[in-house]
Amino acid sequence: MSRIRYLHQVLSDDPRVLADCLHSTRRGDELLLADEGVQWLVRADELSGRLAELDFPVVLNALETDVAARGLGYTTAFGGLKLLDDIQWVKKVCHFDQVLSWK
Repeated sequence: MSRIRYLHQVLSDDPRVLADCLHSTRRGDELLLADEGVQWLVRADELSGRLAELDFPVVLNALETDVAARGLGYTTAFGGLKLLDDIQWVKKVCHFDQVLSWK
C-alpha cells in the first residue's frame, strides 16, 4: 500500500510555520508557497538551507499571482522553483491525496 501524498501550502513567512511544515513533510510530498509564504523567495538562501536539511528532495512550487502581487517577479529565481498559474494550482491540488495549509 502506498503512502498518502501531501501538498503542503505554506501561507506564512513565519520561520516557525515553515519548521512545522518541513517537520511533517515526507518523501513524495510537495511544497507550494502562496499568500505571504512567497516571501520565502526573498530569503532564498535560508529556504534552501532548510530544504537541504531534509534527507530527500522536495518539489517547490509558488503561486504565480502571489509572487507577482508582491512585486517579486522572477528576480527571485530559486533553483527548481515551479511557478503555477491558477489552473495549474487547481490541478496540483486535485493530484494529491491531501492538502495541508500552514499559516
